[in-house]
Amino acid sequence: MLYTYAQQIEKHVKHNDTITLKDLLTITGENSLLVVLIFLSVFNIILSPLPMNSIVMGLPLFVLSGLYLFKIDISQKDYKFLYKEHSCIKWRKYIERLTPYIMKFEDWSNSRWHKVLTLENRILTGISLTAMAFIILLPIPFANIPGSIGIIFVALGILQKDGLFVLGGYGIFALHIWGIFMLQYLTN
Repeated sequence: MLYTYAQQIEKHVKHNDTITLKDLLTITGENSLLVVLIFLSVFNIILSPLPMNSIVMGLPLFVLSGLYLFKIDISQKDYKFLYKEHSCIKWRKYIERLTPYIMKFEDWSNSRWHKVLTLENRILTGISLTAMAFIILLPIPFANIPGSIGIIFVALGILQKDGLFVLGGYGIFALHIWGIFMLQYLTN
């Protein structure tokens, strides 16, 4: 699924001079919020040492996970920020390099443990994604990386129909919440 999206984005970038968020949402379709959550979580992990990263990356993660929870489709709205154009010229050299890695990752994550997916529903997933994004938003030391990894696992598990990833994401969510409570308990 991700490889297909990467190919479609690569095709758009090669044939157009600009790209908008509306274009990305159209390419990724009904899974657009999950795909954007994955990319933002990866950027959050990469940029985690920077100051103010929890607010800069946590706020969009929180908003998008809330939109996912309440099934709000922003691609049908007419917001100005959806139509802000970005140059595709810079994207061209990177998207070609990234696509083979996405293909390898997709081979690694496959459809398995289908019975676990019966536990997955939009409310449980939305609450876990929103809670992890909220914890990322808070200025708690070392809370960015586990939350981002949990978001990646849950979102990828849903996209790839991989129950093992969904279960791993829920486990990270539970450990993340437990760790925050233990941190609060130990500091008092």
